[in-house]
Amino acid sequence: MLIFTTTPCEVPRRLPNDIEEFISNPRSRGTVYVAFGSIVDWTIAPPNVIKSFIEAFNSLVDYRVIWSIKIKLPKRLASHVMTISWAPQSAILYDNRTKLFFTHAGLKSVKEAICAGVPLLTIPFFADQMKNSLLAYQCGFAEIIHKRKITSTKLLSAMLQILQNDTYQQRMLSVRSIYTDRIMAPLEVETFWVERILRSKSAEVAFRIRAVEMPWIPYLCFDVTLMVLCAIFLTSQ
Repeated sequence: MLIFTTTPCEVPRRLPNDIEEFISNPRSRGTVYVAFGSIVDWTIAPPNVIKSFIEAFNSLVDYRVIWSIKIKLPKRLASHVMTISWAPQSAILYDNRTKLFFTHAGLKSVKEAICAGVPLLTIPFFADQMKNSLLAYQCGFAEIIHKRKITSTKLLSAMLQILQNDTYQQRMLSVRSIYTDRIMAPLEVETFWVERILRSKSAEVAFRIRAVEMPWIPYLCFDVTLMVLCAIFLTSQ
């Protein structure tokens, strides 16, 4: 028996009025959404990196750019670029005018992009972001820029490569169809198995904390603490 589940795709939400008004410009060919999560700290980014981002986005005149960033930028942005400190990410991604998601490739962001069917441009920084970016690239719906090789030319070129090539969009839609093709919704599967355990006679065993059966000395880690104190005492002599 194969059990495969994950978090379900979100229900699309309505865009806030200010964002809706911004991206509904008839001259726009689509929206580019830029967000690098809450952990990436723009305050320590080198000035040349921030300058490269600004120049690249200012050059993307045929599109509307929504950039989620919390710092005050040193250079003026063009009128087709909006900066916001917090963005309704799922609402923006699910909007059918969104053509590209520029991201750090965190797992949650990649999953939301797949659910929305939006191709990716990634700059991974740490942890699982490298692996997520590589898998997205191998699946054909993403391009990767190395964090130490950022220039305005590379940023603009990579964005246009995805925006002007339908292959990335088609590959993403193909992956989305596989991801969402389930016999049951993920939440229903998870609910079924939890309720099944609760109905069974083994529920008491399954939910019993193993620490209940432990002696109080190892439970409170007194033995480990004693060993550490002894080691400190011996090395200090």
